[in-house]
Amino acid sequence: MKKNFITAVCFALVTTVIFGLVYPLLVTGLSQLLFPGKANGQLIEQNGKVIGSRIIGQNFTEPGYFHSRPAVPIDLVTVSGSGLDPDISPAAAEFQIPRVAMERGMRPDELRQLVHKHIEGRQLGFLGEPHVNVLELNLDLDAVHPMR
Repeated sequence: MKKNFITAVCFALVTTVIFGLVYPLLVTGLSQLLFPGKANGQLIEQNGKVIGSRIIGQNFTEPGYFHSRPAVPIDLVTVSGSGLDPDISPAAAEFQIPRVAMERGMRPDELRQLVHKHIEGRQLGFLGEPHVNVLELNLDLDAVHPMR
């Protein structure tokens, strides 16, 4: 009985070290080596300053910007589980065009072209749904037509 207990404790310690320390460090090191941009959060820089992450939603509340969920296409009235979803559907972006265009003093068709430029298709042509990254769209919007 004592021998079985010692074996169980040793097994628990060894597996804890392997799967709780060695494996995460190995995976983190490999990801830093092979995919440094993705491993560090796909940060977006402007003028040498980090202004956001491509994969974490940003809080845009002014009417002259496109909003993440919730803001009515269905993704505008539902909230992502984490609240950090950086993308909206093309329909959600289209729905916001009149408000953003009016606030920015732009023609809706001009803004629609900018939105279409930022629509990302399905991965590998069949995975996921088309989407628009709100941060990248708003940054491009500021570059093309700054707030008045």
